[in-house]
Amino acid sequence: MIKKQAGEKYFNIVEDIRLNSKKYRASNNPKYLEEAFSELSKLNSKEILIVAKAFTLFFYLANISEQVFREAFTGIKKEKIVQRGNTGTNFRQYLQHTLLKVQDSRL
Repeated sequence: MIKKQAGEKYFNIVEDIRLNSKKYRASNNPKYLEEAFSELSKLNSKEILIVAKAFTLFFYLANISEQVFREAFTGIKKEKIVQRGNTGTNFRQYLQHTLLKVQDSRL
């Protein structure tokens, strides 16, 4: 989605920041955190907005995935999503609904 809407350059920036953050959490080595901050410090305000939107989308999708997992494996239904007039709680509907919203909003 990031590649399609913002291009390869921003996909690579987001991926570098994400991977460095992941490495930092796994190792607690400040080198990885510094690399992520260094990447961010090179960006202008327009580019920071693109990166922030990409991470917002990532967390949005992660939250939906967590909710679907919780509902599927525990039976606890927190909410239902309405997709084009149909009520559903399965993963495919959540994902389709989310991706349509993202495409429509041009995040």
